[in-house]
Amino acid sequence: MQDVKVIFAQNLISLRKQMKLTQIELAEKINYSDKAISKGERGESTPDVTVLMTIASLFGVTLDFLVSEHAEPDIVAEQTTYAQTVKKRNRILITAITFIAIALLETVVFVALLPVLDGIGKNLLYCYVYPIPAAAIVAVVFSSIWAKPSLRFWSVTLLIVSFVLDVFLIVWQAAGAFFPWIFIILIPAELVTMLSFKIIRIKK
Repeated sequence: MQDVKVIFAQNLISLRKQMKLTQIELAEKINYSDKAISKGERGESTPDVTVLMTIASLFGVTLDFLVSEHAEPDIVAEQTTYAQTVKKRNRILITAITFIAIALLETVVFVALLPVLDGIGKNLLYCYVYPIPAAAIVAVVFSSIWAKPSLRFWSVTLLIVSFVLDVFLIVWQAAGAFFPWIFIILIPAELVTMLSFKIIRIKK
């Protein structure tokens, strides 16, 4: 039987390559030194249990799987692919349930307030337009945890646009006047968002 360090090294290399990560990218994801990752993949050392658990969680495998010998090299890839599929399916399910819950809550609130609403407020469309920022916030949170920076950027953009749209509708409803110029705010807001994401990307 091979040494645990060698087994871990083989599994770590297979898992990392399966996810198409460099040693530096893997180190950043688990908040670990890329030099320590390199030593681990050379079979010179094995991280402590806490780091091993973090690595196992990232790749969607068990701790036992990470330090166990496997008869076929493809088993690691198959295990990782299956785990990633399950994880992706669970994320989609959680996201869908959350947005459905928000939509149901919006409907309940709209029905409850229907007797006191008048004019534009009775339009069912606005029942779902006003709470869009809440859904956008959920999208920002989920994309920050699970998704790529590009999706996070579009989630933030949705939040900004929906907020400005809500302000526009509130002013229109309260003042009875049409003020499309308010959307000009989106230009500097979007520029700031793009610059912020660019700075964050450079720092990484």
